[in-house]
Amino acid sequence: MPRPSLLVKKLWVAIFIVVVVMLFTASMMTITDYSGPVEVVIIPGGGQTPTGPPEHMKLRLQGAAEIYEKAPISSKPKIMVLSGGTPHKPNPLDEHGFDIKEAECSARYLMNELKIPSDAIIEDAFSLDTYGNAYWSRVLHCDPAGYRNVVVVNNRWHIPRTKMIFNWVYSLTPVRDRPYNVQYVSVGDGLDPDILKIRLQKEEKAKPGVAKLTSSMATMPEFHKWLFSQHGAYKTARLLEQRQTIDPKLAKSY
Repeated sequence: MPRPSLLVKKLWVAIFIVVVVMLFTASMMTITDYSGPVEVVIIPGGGQTPTGPPEHMKLRLQGAAEIYEKAPISSKPKIMVLSGGTPHKPNPLDEHGFDIKEAECSARYLMNELKIPSDAIIEDAFSLDTYGNAYWSRVLHCDPAGYRNVVVVNNRWHIPRTKMIFNWVYSLTPVRDRPYNVQYVSVGDGLDPDILKIRLQKEEKAKPGVAKLTSSMATMPEFHKWLFSQHGAYKTARLLEQRQTIDPKLAKSY
């Protein structure tokens, strides 16, 4: 009969294996929480590194690719990758010294690693945060192209605020032709626990401000005026102000 110490060791090994399997399974997404036809899959900006997308962005991109692959050949959606970067840190530079927009980084990952054809990908390289993601994705692509059945893919920790902002911006009048049908798919966190804790605190702190804004404006002209006159990432007066820094750990979630 095995000694007690050996039994304990075997128990810990079994627990370790179960945990690894659970984490591996969680990272393998089976995207099912959307319905009906999808015309475009939107991936909000979430950061980049000099070597490519960080882990939490890879999960978003993999989720979007899965939706694309599951769609019938006759009705494949576009995949829209967002963001020119973030005000919180500079973009990486390529070998020629040009800054790499986050949308470009995400598009390359979709093409090179996930084998999504280039003509299935559209980019927004202007937006710098979630408000801008929602605004430019609608104004630059969805409004003119007529995409109305939209799926937004984001990490669990970012989905609540993403829903608040996208639901609001996509309902602002005028909406031409037919209303937007925006659905959301949540993927894993992709952040280290200490970084996740800080980011969740930031997300919760931001919600009251988002709720206040969503109740104060109902039209695209109102939103446009606010975005370019008051938002710190887009108002021209930002150029007269000193750039603010954030916690280095929090910056890893951007």
